[in-house]
Amino acid sequence: MTPKRFFEDAIERSGALNQSALARKLGVTRASLHQWKTGKSYPSDKTMLKVALLCDLDPNEALALLNLWRCDESARSHYEATLKIILKAKSAALAVGFGVLLAANPLFSKEALAQVPNYVHLSDDYEKYHGVVIPTCVSKGFA
Repeated sequence: MTPKRFFEDAIERSGALNQSALARKLGVTRASLHQWKTGKSYPSDKTMLKVALLCDLDPNEALALLNLWRCDESARSHYEATLKIILKAKSAALAVGFGVLLAANPLFSKEALAQVPNYVHLSDDYEKYHGVVIPTCVSKGFA
């Protein structure tokens, strides 16, 4: 994600009407925010954490993006790899959460859930004591 896209999304997610309103919420000038959007300068780590919290974003993802934007070429691949790990972990957590929602739906029997690609039945004990099947929809090798 580019700085421009990130800060445009931040304006929307924060409920700010425009760039100036987001800048006020962050306690910075509109010119500073414009510099960040264009990649001419970057916010401090502390300010990037403020953006993440204000916009309900993952602070780890926000800091990884910030470091990706401002790093030199020798470190770029490392920050890209870090960002991929963060995004993969978020996807896995979402898939598990989705699996729990599926399992909680009485329309899905254990047999029906077994037809889901990459279905993994995590715990017979959990089902025995709580009456709920907990599938995941992530790759069996990753779960």
